[in-house]
Amino acid sequence: MSSAKNILYNIGAKVLLYPLTFIVSIIISRTLGPADKGVLAFVLTVTSFCTLLLTFGMGMGFQYQIGSKKYSVAEVIGSALIWAIVNGLIINGGLGLLYLSGLMPIFSHLTFVQLGQIFVIVQCGILQMIMSKMLVADDQFVQPNAINVGLGLAQPIFLLVLVWYLKLGISGVLITSAILSIVGTFVFVMVMIKKYGRIAWNYRKNIVIDSWSYGIKSWLADVTQMANIRLDQIILGFFVPTFQLGLYTVAVTLIELIWIIPDGINSVLLNQIMDPNKSITSKFDNAGRILRWLLVSNSLLVVLLYIFVKFLIIPYAYGEIFTGSLGPFVWLIPGAIALIITKVISKILTGTGHVQDTTKGVILGAFVNILLYLVCIPKWGIVGAAFASSLGYIAISFAMMYFCNRRFPLEFNKLLIWNKSDLNWGKDQFYKLHQILLK
Repeated sequence: MSSAKNILYNIGAKVLLYPLTFIVSIIISRTLGPADKGVLAFVLTVTSFCTLLLTFGMGMGFQYQIGSKKYSVAEVIGSALIWAIVNGLIINGGLGLLYLSGLMPIFSHLTFVQLGQIFVIVQCGILQMIMSKMLVADDQFVQPNAINVGLGLAQPIFLLVLVWYLKLGISGVLITSAILSIVGTFVFVMVMIKKYGRIAWNYRKNIVIDSWSYGIKSWLADVTQMANIRLDQIILGFFVPTFQLGLYTVAVTLIELIWIIPDGINSVLLNQIMDPNKSITSKFDNAGRILRWLLVSNSLLVVLLYIFVKFLIIPYAYGEIFTGSLGPFVWLIPGAIALIITKVISKILTGTGHVQDTTKGVILGAFVNILLYLVCIPKWGIVGAAFASSLGYIAISFAMMYFCNRRFPLEFNKLLIWNKSDLNWGKDQFYKLHQILLK
């Protein structure tokens, strides 16, 4: 399948999923209110962070083995799924200990039943992540996107019934997520069987070790990247009331609309950069054009987004009670734009085998972020968190550019410089996408 078509499928899925995520956010926010929204966001953020922390980059490791053509999907799948099941059990055990220890007071809002629902979400989430990465590595973008869109369409319906109509609150949200997680995992397994045949449940140690060897290099970068994006919410949970945390999570949801197109392109870009048949010059030319177009288009997008958020989305969709979300949203804008640079350059470094540089850049940014969080959050609350996040994102982008320039000085010099050929390239890409849509 052509890269243009893959990009179109990915962006199309994102364009469908983000509005659905937006609708879900509105349903949850208006029904739960800022306080319970803050509790839910804190619990799910901690759960996601623990999951990422304890998967040790194996998802990227399995993806790299397949994408670099070292192993086929059929060879990897059995070992990968066995690893995912065991890993999920370990992570859930850790979350159970965290819940019982009382180290995070907000977790006391959960019942044992709700904790069990989180266990289901975690276990299924790891399995889906592994299967999705294997499909993407094999250039199979349609199936993961179709599954995610299908689940995204079902989620608002379940939430309207369980949260809005039956008023089950946080339980309704977790029940919805647990049911859809089980359904999604089942569908992914059926897709894998149909595409690659009956799953051989054999554990091949060499595949796991090879995946570990690569994945662990990106693991610290992934963890610190997650810390950069979500640690603000975890630290806020210890310093501000859950009402304020709920306002902040809405601001974060809205600012992430800026990343619809970059996130849709990135997985395709990584596959192109990992391709051993392409020269480093052609990889940089392609990545540079994509980056320059992303920066221009998203700078225009953010102006429109601000107008909609201020005058329509917050007052009419979320309600006046969430007016306090606008301040953090504005402070998050510069960092959100800077993070687009990070997203592209990290794919260049990772795809060319220099994942350690990606790790160093993200760690440096995380160090700046954590220091700023500890200074700004106690003093200025959610506005301080947004300000610190933006500065941290900018620090990461500069660090990534430094490491990329050090590795590829000749190619990097052209990465951010706009030239006349970019216009023709852009026209060609739009023409290709137009032809695909006509078909």
